[in-house]
Amino acid sequence: MLTDEGDRRKVRVLGKGDRVSEGQVLAYMDDSNLRGELVQGQGQLDAAQARLARSQAGNRPQEIA
Repeated sequence: MLTDEGDRRKVRVLGKGDRVSEGQVLAYMDDSNLRGELVQGQGQLDAAQARLARSQAGNRPQEIA
């Protein structure tokens, strides 16, 4: 059974009334969209940190003229 929850998808490998054992996988999550958003956010953070470092370093003489 496949259920869609927006960006996440769950695939259930068991049905109602099925017995489970300890450690058995009950569902799988597709987090590929979330991983893409994480990579994008990390890139934005890196860019913001670089801008901050440049502003904290102050102006170089070439930039003032």
